Amino acid sequence: MNAAGDDTPTEERATLSSKLLSLPVISHFANAVSAYSTLIIKRSEFRWLWIAGIVSTIGNFFTHIAIVTIIERVFKDNPNISGTAVSAIFVAGYIPPIILMPLTGVLADVLDRRKVMLCSDLMRMVIVLLFSISLLDEKQYYYVIYIIEVIMWSLNSFFDPVSLYESTLTLSV
Repeated sequence: MNAAGDDTPTEERATLSSKLLSLPVISHFANAVSAYSTLIIKRSEFRWLWIAGIVSTIGNFFTHIAIVTIIERVFKDNPNISGTAVSAIFVAGYIPPIILMPLTGVLADVLDRRKVMLCSDLMRMVIVLLFSISLLDEKQYYYVIYIIEVIMWSLNSFFDPVSLYESTLTLSV
């Protein structure tokens, strides 16, 4: 046994790690992590954009969890309706991008991408605030949750083409 407490000799471990690093997938991943960490450390604009993206993604995730939970609570007396209501939330969320993405992809090429990102994120924030207000009386205004879900995903259809594809296409071209 060596100092690390395992049976693998140090030379074998070094050989194994060098073999792993020689794999194209691992080396590509290591290069990408190195490039992004350099961008995050050295460029404050990118760092703030990256942090804002993380906060926005986490906020979207918890908003959707809250929406599903609210719908389940509203229809807790009837499990059959509860399942249908939750399914309707997902349908309400996936239909707007299918319809709007061809249009918003074209608009992403024409409009200023930073303004589109900023406006759509700010409008999504307002929608989440309206969602919070609608929670005051869940049973009376449960249909508002569906409307909010459609609007949020519609705004997301504007945000995604300018945020995701801009960075990947700009880096690859």
